[in-house]
Amino acid sequence: MDVMEQRRAAVGRWFRQYGPAIDRYAIRRVGRQRSGEVVSEVFAAVLASPSALPPEAEALPWLYAFARHKVLELQASLGRQSRLSTRLQTNDQHQQVPDTASSVSSQAWVEAVLDQLPTDDAELLRLVVWEDLDTAAAAKVLGISPGAARVRLHRIRRRLQQHLSTSDNTWRNP
Repeated sequence: MDVMEQRRAAVGRWFRQYGPAIDRYAIRRVGRQRSGEVVSEVFAAVLASPSALPPEAEALPWLYAFARHKVLELQASLGRQSRLSTRLQTNDQHQQVPDTASSVSSQAWVEAVLDQLPTDDAELLRLVVWEDLDTAAAAKVLGISPGAARVRLHRIRRRLQQHLSTSDNTWRNP
């Protein structure tokens, strides 16, 4: 039996043994309707994972870690879907003719601010504000630590707040 066959056998055994526990965990976290999705993604991810399988005694906590990750991903996805749905409903209910001049002016101001930032800082701000990623996910995209991303984001926001409190509306790079 080669390594992949051994892995498949172990994952199959774990699915039969620990699948119900992972399903109960998922039900508590995301509800019965979505729990099957979490369980199937957990075991698919375990099967595809390049990391070595843990010893049998450590399998369940390891599977819970995978399940936690999948639950968080699903919750984030559902949150994004909900926010988008709310925005679309709001837009449908309040169809107004946009103030094009104001919109162009605001967009130009935002682009001018972003142009003044270092490239990675501007991208961090876009990822967090426009793409709605949390700081850790944005840090992963940029290849930096979550702590570094939090510090950068804090500094960017502080600079932006200082800028907004000035009356001349010109961006200053400290």
